[in-house]
Amino acid sequence: MYCFRPVFPSRFIWLFLFFSSIANAQSQWAALNAPEGGRVLQIAEIGDEYWACTRNGLFRSSDDGQSWQQDALFGEFFRVSGLAQYGDTIYLYSNEATLTGSESRFYTSIDNGLNWSFQT
Repeated sequence: MYCFRPVFPSRFIWLFLFFSSIANAQSQWAALNAPEGGRVLQIAEIGDEYWACTRNGLFRSSDDGQSWQQDALFGEFFRVSGLAQYGDTIYLYSNEATLTGSESRFYTSIDNGLNWSFQT
């Protein structure tokens, strides 16, 4: 025999809190124009700029992603896979295309990306 079991108000409260938190989380995302460098692997906010790691180099935007400029050092032959900042140092991981395949390399910058040092 089927027995009717009342639904407690606390379940409705939990459902309301769950769905309202999802709606709140979605409102924090903002769309950016993508740089013209192939597939974007990562976007990082460093200082006042957005930096985009792509399969065809490193791109920077100082106008909230409306336009992008390609970094001269990490051009179209660099697959920039990752970027992180710790303190005043920026760390960059790259897969460089070579005649025999690719090489993984790490670079650091202490002057906001103006100069880079190869890490052995």
